[in-house]
Amino acid sequence: MANYKKKAANAVLLADKMRKSVLQAAIEGKLTTQNPAKDGDAQDLLADIQAEKQRLIVAGEIKREKALPAIDENDLPFDIPNNWVWVKIGDIFNIVRGGSPRPIQQFLTTANDGLNWIKIGDTDIGGKYITSTREKIKPAGLVKTRLVKKGSLLLTNSMSYGRPYILEVDGCIHDGWLSLTPLSSNLSKEFFYYLLSSTFVKTEFDKSVSGAVVKNLNSDKVRDTLIPLPPLKAQQRIVEKLEEILPQLEQLQADENKLHTLQTAFPSRMQASLLQAAIEGKLTTQDPKADGMASHLLKQIQAEKQRLIDAKEIKREKPLSAITDEEKPFDIPGNWEWVRLGELTFNWGQKLPDKDFTYIDISSINNKLFKLGEDMEILRPNQAPSRARKIVKKGDIIYSTVRPYLMNICIIDKNIEPEPIVSTGFAVFNTSLDITNQYLFRVLLSPYFDSYANHNDNAKGVAYPAINDTRLKNALVPLPPLAEQQRIVAKLDALLPKVQALNDL
Repeated sequence: MANYKKKAANAVLLADKMRKSVLQAAIEGKLTTQNPAKDGDAQDLLADIQAEKQRLIVAGEIKREKALPAIDENDLPFDIPNNWVWVKIGDIFNIVRGGSPRPIQQFLTTANDGLNWIKIGDTDIGGKYITSTREKIKPAGLVKTRLVKKGSLLLTNSMSYGRPYILEVDGCIHDGWLSLTPLSSNLSKEFFYYLLSSTFVKTEFDKSVSGAVVKNLNSDKVRDTLIPLPPLKAQQRIVEKLEEILPQLEQLQADENKLHTLQTAFPSRMQASLLQAAIEGKLTTQDPKADGMASHLLKQIQAEKQRLIDAKEIKREKPLSAITDEEKPFDIPGNWEWVRLGELTFNWGQKLPDKDFTYIDISSINNKLFKLGEDMEILRPNQAPSRARKIVKKGDIIYSTVRPYLMNICIIDKNIEPEPIVSTGFAVFNTSLDITNQYLFRVLLSPYFDSYANHNDNAKGVAYPAINDTRLKNALVPLPPLAEQQRIVAKLDALLPKVQALNDL
């Protein structure tokens, strides 16, 4: 059988790899046709930016920064077109870290409605723009803020650092951001958004972070980061091409994710379908003449239950109500019977541990294989948890009543020494017939019973919903004749391991 899970996982990675490759091709000038005669030379663009930067410094609008180190041609990471130029981010952007401890005086008289307070939570994960904010701050509250203007690029600077966004509103940022304000209108913010999203720049940023636990971008090192600068027309062509290609890749990734989800879920869905078909009598061939009636089997089970009551091995329980036609959740073969779980089963009661015992708790169950695990403690009576009370024996089914959707269910399939005691977080079921226990175990695993146990009317509580023993005993169970139970168990035992094996492919 094909290794479909590995193929599915590889398919999920394909679109992401293609996106990274496309972005890399774009910033190397390989995604679009180059036209130096019409585009001009980025050296001229850089000279204009440097002149504008000097003007802003003289006007006091930005600070003079320490000169950046010269670019060494030996450090250039890849080739770019001849009319492009390598620059440092600080050559073409004014970089500001959020969290300045002074008020913004120039807005004290004009910000009557307050200024936009730009938080990480205002971003759209997977999106490109920040178009609005959820909160505004009044002039009187302007502390530890930094003004940034529409058209700037913001970089996340805490937790997941280096994620770029294009700012579409004026506002103030805290120290969870770095802002990059372009020093020329001849810089396409969309092009630099894609550039900052590339694996190349992300790798450079990885070299710039500081902090042992929470990583933060070092603004000086970001300023010193090397990037390619194309002429404006080339920037615009690259953006047009990327915005044609990337949505197609995103759709491909969405389709691959859906396929991966379906393929990953297939084994559990197939298992659920087989169990449901089995308890509806649709998985095996029916033979009413040979099998007889389930009502006869029910009488035998109830007679054995009465014998145990008379022998004082189990307690007599309150009679359960008759089953109405309206309660029956689906059709079953004519020689089967609907019974309440409490009519079909019994338990051994509870006791305080009076000698060394094996404690079985919820954590003792492997709820992937529906078997007892190895996590069972041998305790002395004085070590017994308050929940260590319920008696179990080989052949019993234990069913976790707390968070039943986790399906912590198994059969006690071996003799356990010293004697086992289970938590009161379990319901204990036995029918005295091994094959009926095996069949009932499959019923408890079925989608029908899972739906019943987790229905809001039955599982009470928010954080730890639980179903009580009374509601479990009132659950309806489809009961086939004994021979049909044997066929169902044999069929499921043949099929389910093959389905479960798909998880390992």
